[in-house]
Amino acid sequence: MLSFIYIFIFMIGMIANTVVVWVNIQVKITGYDSHCYILNLAIMDLIFFLTCMSVDRYLSITYFTSTSSHRKKMVCFILCVLVWLLAFCVSVSDTYYLKSITSVSNNETYCRSFYPEHSIKK
Repeated sequence: MLSFIYIFIFMIGMIANTVVVWVNIQVKITGYDSHCYILNLAIMDLIFFLTCMSVDRYLSITYFTSTSSHRKKMVCFILCVLVWLLAFCVSVSDTYYLKSITSVSNNETYCRSFYPEHSIKK
């Protein structure tokens, strides 16, 4: 019964992320940063999910054929934590450069990325 729940969650996640990617590609880009972030989030979600599954299958076949179920669950938990830590570390640099700006024309506040200019000394 539990395997059916996992298969259901997998299918819903894959379909939802695929739809998000497809819709963002089909819609004309309006220039909003949120479209770019949502598209990249959906793609990375698919990549991280497939990576976790692949590593889990590799470890299960290679090292855990005769070990207990508790140890397999612990390795799966550690793998998920490591993937989340990797994602967090990758996103921290982007978060550092976010600044809020207020539009003079309509008094709305936006959050934009402002990266330092790269100066090349000759």
